[in-house]
Amino acid sequence: MKAKATKKQSPAGLQAHSAGRSNAVVKKMRAAMKAVEAEISTHLGVYPFNGGRLSQAEICRRAGISQVTLLGKAHKLTLKKEVDAWLKRVQLGMKRGKKSVRKAVTERADAWKASLDQIAQRYLETNLELDECRAMAIDLKRENEEQKAEIVKLQAALSKGRVVPIR
Repeated sequence: MKAKATKKQSPAGLQAHSAGRSNAVVKKMRAAMKAVEAEISTHLGVYPFNGGRLSQAEICRRAGISQVTLLGKAHKLTLKKEVDAWLKRVQLGMKRGKKSVRKAVTERADAWKASLDQIAQRYLETNLELDECRAMAIDLKRENEEQKAEIVKLQAALSKGRVVPIR
């Protein structure tokens, strides 16, 4: 038979459960903020999702919690303020606005395209140099074979006594 919970035991269990849920929300939000900050750093000041817009709602979405959770009494004075302060700090180093984000991305794409064009040009030049080297190697090999053949002829002539060494 189950023992009935007393009034004193029940609230303590509920409080522990509630604290555990609150801690889980805080962990999820902090993990999402850390991930977003890493993405912004990786993409050189541009948030790569949500059209480059970063907001409280976006952080909540990334954490997998409802935005309403931050408005509850458990998080309103703590986590919500932490998220707001974090957003202000992160947004200072970010490019914001559709035009500025698009301009930054376009500039980066143009820079990468120019870099790629330089690499392609150098590749073509190197291939031309390689072809020239191969042609020279073929010529040198043919010349070497001709010289070897001449050496063989001279050695044969020397052995027959037609060629007299100069002293």
